[in-house]
Amino acid sequence: MIGSYRIAKDGASVSTLGWTMAVLVAAGVCTAAAATSNDRLVEERFFEDRERGWHWYELMPVEEEESEEAVETEQATEQPQPESGEPAGPAPMSAEWIRQELPRLRDRAIDSPTERNVQAYFYAQRIMMDKAQVFSNMAQRVTTSDPLLDENLRLPFASAARAATLASAAEAKTGIVEELSEKAGLWVFFDETCEFCRQQLQPINRFAERHSMEMRIISRQGRQIAGVNRRVRVLPDTGQFENLGIDFTPAVMLVVPPEGFYIVSQGFIDYASLVDRLVGAAGHYGLIEKDKYLAARPTERGVIDASRLDNTETVDWSDSDSWVPFIQREITRVYGIGPTPNGGMR
Repeated sequence: MIGSYRIAKDGASVSTLGWTMAVLVAAGVCTAAAATSNDRLVEERFFEDRERGWHWYELMPVEEEESEEAVETEQATEQPQPESGEPAGPAPMSAEWIRQELPRLRDRAIDSPTERNVQAYFYAQRIMMDKAQVFSNMAQRVTTSDPLLDENLRLPFASAARAATLASAAEAKTGIVEELSEKAGLWVFFDETCEFCRQQLQPINRFAERHSMEMRIISRQGRQIAGVNRRVRVLPDTGQFENLGIDFTPAVMLVVPPEGFYIVSQGFIDYASLVDRLVGAAGHYGLIEKDKYLAARPTERGVIDASRLDNTETVDWSDSDSWVPFIQREITRVYGIGPTPNGGMR
């Protein structure tokens, strides 16, 4: 038993030794093969690059990371640049250029008032003023040569012609009031405690003297009022104040039977303003013809209501050559005039 054990143990030792020797031999063979392979690779590389000679001490180039400055420079170079001939900003001395530069030049001249800075600001301002003068001259030329743009067509500038036009308008207003007298009357709301009600009597009396329109004074207290023109009847308040919403006195209302009640004024009003407001109310509520109304108010002739343009034709609003003729036709329509065959105006 003991001998067997020793033999087995010695056998195991021998076996172990054999395996160890085998591993070492294999490793040596692999090492030798690897060394041979490396030597052969070096030899091949030497013969491939033999013209450079021996270069054991040559330093191989190291790839460095690009610096941030180089990357930014490259990116800036790659950004598209404006083509030659295209301005990077507004044209020099243009209105846009002046609008941008003049405040900057002014601030610079204020903060650093050197001769050069102040001179630069005033030269830029000079250009701006001269451009405005050139525009003004052309604007005057255009508006005076085009009757549709000339305000002289609406109301003459010359003193004599202007006076004649205004006199004619005053006559037209009188005619409108007389026309209203046939279908309407005036109610004047009066309160004895009102400071301005008694002062309102003078314009009311003057209106009664010049026009035939029926007039009534509605008195809150219901008593007779001294100094009233005998054509004007004074009536007590029987609910008119409350029903018609009269909160302030004196007040004047245009009454058109059976159901037309139009406030003309609340507060004191003089004679001329009373007549003018009556004309305005008549025109606004359609109580008179439009031609008569425009004759009484010449400054409203040719006024275009942009919200009511008769845009039944195709107009390119991005092209002034398309929409300017359209506006011209609209102005001639509201003026009641038009072009003649020879190109003039009727």
